[in-house]
Amino acid sequence: MKTWSPTQTLGDIFLKMVPFLRMYSIYTANYEASGTLYEELLERGGAFADFAACVSASNLKCKGALLNSFLILPVQRIPRYKLLLEDMLNHTVPSHSDHKLLEEALVTIKAVANEINEAIKDQEKRKNLLAIQRRIGQQLPFNLVEPHRSFVREGELWKVCRKTKKRRYFFLFTDLLLYGEETSTGFKHHLHIGMQTLHVSDLPDSDGLKNSFAIESSRKSFVVIADAPEGKSGWLTDISKRIEEFIINKNSFHTNRTGTATPTFQAPVWQTDGEVVKCNICSDEFSLINRRHHCRLCGLVVCHTCSSQQIYIAALQEKLRVCAHCYSQQQGAQAATPSSRLRRCQSATTATHCIITRTREIRKAGDGCV
Repeated sequence: MKTWSPTQTLGDIFLKMVPFLRMYSIYTANYEASGTLYEELLERGGAFADFAACVSASNLKCKGALLNSFLILPVQRIPRYKLLLEDMLNHTVPSHSDHKLLEEALVTIKAVANEINEAIKDQEKRKNLLAIQRRIGQQLPFNLVEPHRSFVREGELWKVCRKTKKRRYFFLFTDLLLYGEETSTGFKHHLHIGMQTLHVSDLPDSDGLKNSFAIESSRKSFVVIADAPEGKSGWLTDISKRIEEFIINKNSFHTNRTGTATPTFQAPVWQTDGEVVKCNICSDEFSLINRRHHCRLCGLVVCHTCSSQQIYIAALQEKLRVCAHCYSQQQGAQAATPSSRLRRCQSATTATHCIITRTREIRKAGDGCV
């Protein structure tokens, strides 16, 4: 301090040093794991436990502190530098040559601190995804751990299937919804749906269905039931928020190389087998010989004769089995308005199926079946 001059600065030293502090991001991201490993090694005993005890007891520099108490010091270094710079800036007059340098150094250290915090969050996301991947096994047809993906929520819901309701376990991530079932051998994956085609619709309570909502996508659509209104509200809110974020980040209109809009398609919610005893088109009763078939466009149950046609769906790049009504509409032979389709739905299906179909028709604004 004897050689300190009024024009001497410290901010320039920090500006040179701070960028190198980014190397702490790896250490801080793995700090929690290192602490857990330290405790495990102590519990095992052996050479490491003896070494840790010896260092704490005999090394004067440790001053009796345990070895793991020093592990957090590098994590605390960045916040301490930030506090130091803030204090120095408060005690430096604006006219001093070091004031501007300290301001720049403080901005830089804050940016480094934010980068390190983001690295810690990313590490936590990866840990959560790895834990889920270990839980549900290695049967997934894709890699669950991705840099852009993070876990949102999980839980059981009742899925309305063709013949009955079945308990299914759902996982919601920032970019997809995944579900399956718990078996004696582990988790069995059934389906995963990306946010780009996912849509959820609230369904009003009825005598047969309470706390239900519809999940619709290009691959499959179905109704699920929560155990309580709070559960239904939570799932609807979280899924809707993820869809909204996806649209904002990825843009709701995907275009191909020619610049034209990519064709879209949403699979219908299937009418359950127990809702009908005869074909919705020709009214022939179902039997062991005259079996039920589902139209892949409207979801109604029809007989074999009334569902012998197929329509090519560009969005799926495959042909789907459809009923005579949907085939005629697609071919333009029998143009049907949304209101006429709704009347047919009301006479052939339950109120739940009508509500879902009407919601889709309002969104399509009279575009027909595809």
